[in-house]
Amino acid sequence: MMTKRTAPKKRFAICLTDSEPDLELRKVYQVLRDVRAAKDDYILVVDESGEDYLYPASYFAFVEMSQFAEQALLGKHKSFYELTQHLAGSVEGPSDLGRNKKRM
Repeated sequence: MMTKRTAPKKRFAICLTDSEPDLELRKVYQVLRDVRAAKDDYILVVDESGEDYLYPASYFAFVEMSQFAEQALLGKHKSFYELTQHLAGSVEGPSDLGRNKKRM
């Protein structure tokens, strides 16, 4: 029996360090597949230099995203308007953000 092979899911990680000049703290980076690097606990990312480099996996926290968010990060959406319309459609009623916020 043959199984259908699906495309690998894109992986993203948030940078947790500011100790590297070509990484930005709290920025989301796409992680490229590198099996050999993973065995040594490194990941391959395209950093701020525009090149792909290996960094210790401990510099990042992996995150899962919706397909729409992945496409937005990869520049596959035409505009910010398209993104906000998608997000607005996923919210019901007024936002309760700040509901527990107290004045000082």
